[in-house]
Amino acid sequence: MKIVNNQQVTFGMKIKGLDKNYFQSIPKHLSSNLVEKAEKNTNADFTIEFVPTSDNWVFLKKIDAKGERIVDYFPNQYSPADIVRTFTKAYIPDYRVMAKNLRNEYYASEAQRLYGIHS
Repeated sequence: MKIVNNQQVTFGMKIKGLDKNYFQSIPKHLSSNLVEKAEKNTNADFTIEFVPTSDNWVFLKKIDAKGERIVDYFPNQYSPADIVRTFTKAYIPDYRVMAKNLRNEYYASEAQRLYGIHS
């Protein structure tokens, strides 16, 4: 009898929220590039959800085994395309300062405070 394990553990950063109306104006290749690069980051085992507010601030919600919390933000000066480009280049590669800040949640308390104001 052959036993096959159908449950494969997949690590990688998962992305949610790019399907929201706020991001509809960006080219599809930008969002698919972001998702592809995030999934290749096997050192990250969490989900990032982009949470836009009515005043065009975008907050990053981190979801992992500990729960979900707001950990960083983009002020309204960033366009949707700028947010996707910045996240792709600065938040995904492990050696980047912004990626380390996201992983260690350095800006979580300030982001949560601002989320309370802007949501």
